[in-house]
Amino acid sequence: LDHIREKRHRLREQFSRKRRAIRDKLIEKREDMLELVAEKLNNPKILRRWDTLSFTVGVLSVCATEFIVLQHPSILWMWYIGWILPLIVARFFIYHKTKDHYFMIDFCYFVQYTMILNIIFYPKLPELFMINYALSTGPIMWAVVA
Repeated sequence: LDHIREKRHRLREQFSRKRRAIRDKLIEKREDMLELVAEKLNNPKILRRWDTLSFTVGVLSVCATEFIVLQHPSILWMWYIGWILPLIVARFFIYHKTKDHYFMIDFCYFVQYTMILNIIFYPKLPELFMINYALSTGPIMWAVVA
């Protein structure tokens, strides 16, 4: 009977030691992660540069789009395709890296895909144009407003 109690006591000790070791490793990993996050937050130089660059490109793009719409509306489709295709491809790779690529089946992306189909492959199909127009100025517009 004493032998069983002693064995049970040793097993409890081993279990407690392993549990403490695992807990200590988790605490150490958490502290490392917190240090890494704090380091990234305290060094926002790269983030500020990227934000500045993307803001500048966005504002210039809006200005250029306005110019094209007002002065050369016949080439607007080229401007749109020239922007949307690289952006969608880049977004796919960014999403795929974080395993979020299924978001690209979303309704907003679906409307973009049908728009690309309409512009490149079916430019003379008025039904597809009307569908895209209705979707863009209906649910998509309200989703942006909301």
